[in-house]
Amino acid sequence: VQLAFYFAVDRCSADYLAIIQLDQIMYSAPNVSWIEDAIQALQMNHNLVLVSPSFPGFEDRKLRQRPTTRPLPKLNAGPLKGEVEDTTCQHPYTLAGRAALLDLRRYKNLPPRNRVKEHRCGGQLVRGKPCRSLPFVRSCGGMRTWEAALECVICNSENMQQGSLRNWRRSWA
Repeated sequence: VQLAFYFAVDRCSADYLAIIQLDQIMYSAPNVSWIEDAIQALQMNHNLVLVSPSFPGFEDRKLRQRPTTRPLPKLNAGPLKGEVEDTTCQHPYTLAGRAALLDLRRYKNLPPRNRVKEHRCGGQLVRGKPCRSLPFVRSCGGMRTWEAALECVICNSENMQQGSLRNWRRSWA
């Protein structure tokens, strides 16, 4: 199944690709399109690779910053413009493989997954050592799902971001 994701995304020649899993429940207010809102957000923010629709309760989520093996500076990463919130490195509060709009030009310019090193470690032991003591945890490639590999590359790349639309009263997944 995961190879189908890679194949479909790599073969698509459009500017944007909407990814929506079949088990997603979606809502839009009359005359509202989350895809149009996401395209506008992508056009306003040149570091943004993908935008997910909002979901009810988004503003009430409790984020726990995960430990990293080194700081993850983001070049040019300031507040995003428009009605989109930066959700880079905030897994599981992202829906990249569930519902998202992907900018294919930016996606195709990402570095290969196996060349990007993951620095988020969650505080666990890696090969019996505290992860913070390692130069990195592992590469973003390997046996990950497509969306987990993509989020890893975006999180650990200096100039890439992902976001979620803010207004769940307009549309949500």
